[in-house]
Amino acid sequence: MGQRCKTVGAILVLVSILLPMSTCTTYRDSQGQVAYLKQGEPIPEGVIKKTEYNWALEHFEPTRADAWHKLSLFVWPIFAAIFLVRRPRGKVALGVRVLELPLALYSIWAVEFISTFLTSGRAIGAYTAIGGLSLYVLGAIWADAQLLRIWRNERRT
Repeated sequence: MGQRCKTVGAILVLVSILLPMSTCTTYRDSQGQVAYLKQGEPIPEGVIKKTEYNWALEHFEPTRADAWHKLSLFVWPIFAAIFLVRRPRGKVALGVRVLELPLALYSIWAVEFISTFLTSGRAIGAYTAIGGLSLYVLGAIWADAQLLRIWRNERRT
C-alpha cells in the first residue's frame, strides 16, 4: 500500500508540470495602463481584469543549471519510486530511502516559493504538486515502516 501511495504521488507531481503553478492578475484601463485597486474595491467601469498563468517550465533553457534544478524538483519522485520497486534492498536503496523525506520537504518548499513569489496566488499545478509530494511522503513513511517490520522479524528468527 505504501508503494502505491508513492507511485500515485510521484505521478501527480509529474503531471503538475503540465499545469499552471501560479496566477498573476492585473487591472488595465481603456488606454492599456495599469490600474491600481485596493483590496476589496469594486472594479471601475472601463477597467479590465487580466489574469496570466505561469508554468513551472515556462522558460526552460537547457543551457541553464537553474532550469534543470527546477525540472528535478518534479521528476525525482518518479525515478526514486521506480528504483525502489526494482531494487528494494541494498545500500543504494537505503540511501534513496534516507534522502526521500529531505528531498520531498525541499520540493514542497520550492513549489511553494515558485507559486507564491511575486504572483497573485497559487494555481492548480501548485496544489497538485504539493498534494502529490504529501502523498509520496505518506507512502514513503508507510513503506519504510513495513520494511523495518520485515527486517526486525528476519533478525529475530
